[in-house]
Amino acid sequence: MSSQEVRQSPRAEPRFFYGYIVVVAALCIMIAIWGAYYAFGVFFKPMLTEFGWTRAMTSGAFSLSMVLLSADKQSSPRVKKVTGFTGGEEQNNKARSQRAC
Repeated sequence: MSSQEVRQSPRAEPRFFYGYIVVVAALCIMIAIWGAYYAFGVFFKPMLTEFGWTRAMTSGAFSLSMVLLSADKQSSPRVKKVTGFTGGEEQNNKARSQRAC
């Protein structure tokens, strides 16, 4: 085996890795969603007047969303395990092999 060496020209500057932009954008989106979800108390009175709901109905809607979010987080891994859905290349390869038979 011969060893091969990768050579760069002396003027080559390191390029910017654009994956960092994706990471920063995802972080900003997550912070915005988290802030909007947990800032419910700030918008409580405006929502009461906008929708004409009672305080119990408005709090109940928020409580229901929290319960459903929790239930989804608890059941998602089980659903994926039972159905065998992985959502990746494995699923595509499995479908291709079944069609080939």
